[in-house]
Amino acid sequence: MLKKGIVSVLFLMLFSFQVSAVDFNYCPITINDSSTLTADVTVTTSCVVLNNSNTFLDCNGKKISWNSAGGNGDTAVRAENVSNITIKNCILSDVNTGGAAVLGINLTNVSYSFVFNNTVHGNGTAHNYAISIGRNSNITSVENNTIRANGTGGNVYGINAENNQNNTITGNNIFVNGTSASGINDGIHLLATRNYNVTNNVIESGNEVDAQGIFLTSTNNSLIQNNTVNTTGNQSGNDGIVLIITSNNNTIRNNTVRTNGTSTDIAIAISASNNNKVFSNTLTSLSTVTGYGLQLNGGSVNTTVYNNTITITGTTSDGGATSDGISIVGADVGEFNIFENNTIIALGAGSYGINILGSSDNNFTNTILNNTAQWILNPSAGFNNFTNTTFRTGNGSIRFNGTLVFRGEHDINRSRLNISNNLAYVNTTNLTLLNTTAQINLTGLSFTTSTIRWDAGIDGQTLAECPAETCTLISYSGGNLVFDVTRFTTYTGPETPVSSSSNQGGGGGGAGGSSTSSTTSMTSQSLTTQGLRANQKVSFSVNDQQHTMTVKSVTATSVTVTVASVPQTVVLNKGDVREISLDDDLVPDFRITVLDLYRAKATFKLEKL
Repeated sequence: MLKKGIVSVLFLMLFSFQVSAVDFNYCPITINDSSTLTADVTVTTSCVVLNNSNTFLDCNGKKISWNSAGGNGDTAVRAENVSNITIKNCILSDVNTGGAAVLGINLTNVSYSFVFNNTVHGNGTAHNYAISIGRNSNITSVENNTIRANGTGGNVYGINAENNQNNTITGNNIFVNGTSASGINDGIHLLATRNYNVTNNVIESGNEVDAQGIFLTSTNNSLIQNNTVNTTGNQSGNDGIVLIITSNNNTIRNNTVRTNGTSTDIAIAISASNNNKVFSNTLTSLSTVTGYGLQLNGGSVNTTVYNNTITITGTTSDGGATSDGISIVGADVGEFNIFENNTIIALGAGSYGINILGSSDNNFTNTILNNTAQWILNPSAGFNNFTNTTFRTGNGSIRFNGTLVFRGEHDINRSRLNISNNLAYVNTTNLTLLNTTAQINLTGLSFTTSTIRWDAGIDGQTLAECPAETCTLISYSGGNLVFDVTRFTTYTGPETPVSSSSNQGGGGGGAGGSSTSSTTSMTSQSLTTQGLRANQKVSFSVNDQQHTMTVKSVTATSVTVTVASVPQTVVLNKGDVREISLDDDLVPDFRITVLDLYRAKATFKLEKL
């Protein structure tokens, strides 16, 4: 009996202490009262269990290094079947890359609780979550934590939440980096939850495949707001925000999403989910293959999408899929999605601003297609409406302020609708629905008169002055000629420009940076650059004349560049498109498009005209 008692005591001393003391400096330990960690500790398995309600764990900036043996299922801090607890000021580090289902903070059936100001570094193989909010853990806030989740297997999440409701995830910095080609790596993963507030988080997720920033499955009535999401996976499934499998009645608002992978990227993807709102987001897909700004899939209905700015640069994939600003893949039934006040830039070869495949009864209002490689593709038999739609290039725009009713197949591409230097054109033989009233704006002109000319159909070549019953001048100021037309053909401004011996702009430029000067050579007709810092250059040749574009300065909102040999300096914002003349003939020779401004670097698409 004595030996048995001694063994029991040693077992408790070795594996777990239950204490009510307010201070401790060892683990494993089960605490029954509010307690403070007074020293860094290291443990081979799990460390702290919170055993009572109405208590807190304050690590006071001290570090818990757990799972040094690399076992499965180890947890730094765990609480179950309690309420009103707080876990704060902890530094939790999984010090072994081995072990599956290793969790930093694990809450199960825990409500009215607060997890804040912790630093959690997760490691391991598969199913490793830095913070896990388990079943029935309701009315809990996870706030202002720094989270790093690494894993060599599948399913590595910064924050995982399942089967609970009314929780808040806000102000966290989350970094996820799984290395498995078969895994899913999410910054925030919500499964079967409702009434969540996910706000003001910064999320970076990158891995071999399936890197997502925020992933919602069967999650309803939740707010995803003011988050910054950056994903950099190098295979398919590199997405910013994803809603799937009846994730209904959610609001996605004021988020900045940037995907930058080497395969299929989607800034926001919604599949088989209804009644969601997506508004005032900045969505950028920099995929080098196939990218989408917003994709609705699987018959998602009653989605409202408005006030978003979408930029994509992906090209056509090997499978033939295009890179599109907005892509709707439906089931040839009424889906009644509403799109209002969205601006779309789609620059990759073969990219469409909007692509509607097998979807019907969608309504687009106040859409701006800004220098997209192609405009709108509606290859199926659905009925879709476009009201007040603007097609814009660096040379001007055409705005159809009425409603264009797409019935059946329509392909509005650059060969059928284009705005080039002092010319606006629509092929009404192929696009009869566009043979209607519109407003044309031709920019960058230098004429003494405001004469409007048109192709009256005499011989297909002769341009004559447009009659008043067809063309109505609105204004001509600052090189911008604005006029209304009653139907479509080819329209231009006056024939003879004002001669000029001087060039716009000047030398010099904005404030320089401290970056090392380097030069990228542009040897093809177009080039999408990597991020360029201040003082970095691109050299190119036009008409056997050598030129350079130098980045002078980059801020969070603008970039200043100087183009020479005839120096001219321009300041551009993200999404701006500028066509410039490289000599004194006032004919644009070079197009600059600002794709992205990120961390003091600017990404451009450069084109020789």
